[in-house]
Amino acid sequence: MDVLLAEAEGKGDSLAIYHLNTRMLGLKIDAGRYEEAYKHIAVIEKMPVAHPIRPAVLGKLITAARGRAKLAMIKKDIVEAEINYQKALKLTEDGTQPWIEVHILDALTELEWDRGNRKLAKILSGTGT
Repeated sequence: MDVLLAEAEGKGDSLAIYHLNTRMLGLKIDAGRYEEAYKHIAVIEKMPVAHPIRPAVLGKLITAARGRAKLAMIKKDIVEAEINYQKALKLTEDGTQPWIEVHILDALTELEWDRGNRKLAKILSGTGT
């Protein structure tokens, strides 16, 4: 994928650059290559944002925020993770990304569980009162 990314960058193919960086971000996190994951986030965040914000652009911003949140959780920085998950959640308010919203809410539930807020986590998950 690094070769494909280099080719896309050489051609200035912004769509391919975006898609490759988003795919590689998840792979790098899963492989424990966190510094490389941060580089993919930085590229995603620097890509031009069209106005008005469209679902595709929202997806880019959500991907970057979720990536930062996942990396923060790996580093056990729950505060930073929550900030980025909340940022991503706010970007789903328009209702065009319902499944991503569900994944973010699930991540926030896990975050509260990790904090020791079991009662709140159960409420957020819909299993507690």
